Amino acid sequence: MAMLGTVRFIMHHPIAKHTRWRSLCRFFWWQTISRLHHGEFIYPWINNSKLAVRCGDHGLTGNIYCGLHEPAEMGFVLMALRPGELFVDVGANMGSYTVLAGAAVGARVIALEPHPTNFARLKRNIEVNGIESRVTAVNAAAGATPGTLRFSGESKTTSHLLGPHEEDNLAISVPVTTLDELLGNENPTIIKIDVEGYEGAVLSGANATLQKSSLRAVIAELNGRGARYGFNEPAIRTLLADAGFRPCLFTPTNRQLVESQTKGPDDDNVIYVRDVQQARRLAAAAPQITVLGGYHL
Repeated sequence: MAMLGTVRFIMHHPIAKHTRWRSLCRFFWWQTISRLHHGEFIYPWINNSKLAVRCGDHGLTGNIYCGLHEPAEMGFVLMALRPGELFVDVGANMGSYTVLAGAAVGARVIALEPHPTNFARLKRNIEVNGIESRVTAVNAAAGATPGTLRFSGESKTTSHLLGPHEEDNLAISVPVTTLDELLGNENPTIIKIDVEGYEGAVLSGANATLQKSSLRAVIAELNGRGARYGFNEPAIRTLLADAGFRPCLFTPTNRQLVESQTKGPDDDNVIYVRDVQQARRLAAAAPQITVLGGYHL
């Protein structure tokens, strides 16, 4: 059933649908090689970047099948970020976005990942790309106030800070910082927040950061999971709007950025942009990107 769902994902993916047979071949190739070649596989990705992937790495394998697992958000990072600018990856997991920004674009990165197993994989992906000098990896969560919180013990893409009534026999304690405390005098360009519903707390601890003129966009996952922490998504949208950010949809295949109050039909993430015209110009001027061995964005 899971394999069938992945095939459907590939068939409807906005990039992979242009190279369906190639993407399906990559899928079946990976299903075979990951079972024969136990351990780590170094996969060549975009602009000479690499991904250190293992069997079951669902947060990474979508990039093998479809070029960009999350096409709108990843495409936006590739096209709206420039070398030397600062990308902040909150909930970095195993490092897809960190590698994209740090290796494929050449930006500086501050990456936060609280789960120790995922953090080790993040560090490995930084190492195989040789971008240690550009990336600061922080083994912590971001929240509204510094401290410690309980985190789900199992290492996977949906690992998360535990809600007040949530039980987990494998729970671990993780340190928590705020973006305002962490970034200090840094001037971020794009912040990506993927923390399984804890986005409201992350943004509450980023009041000063959101006011920085350098901040071009915030990519936030809003999928209803905030209810486990008592967060209200309309309140999060209002907070970002009050800071001057407008929700947008981005199509990487034609580099179109349009303001929209609704998310894409298959998307949990929303791209909030401060200056839409500026972002459009940057996306239009970005170098050509080659994915899936020959498809150009």
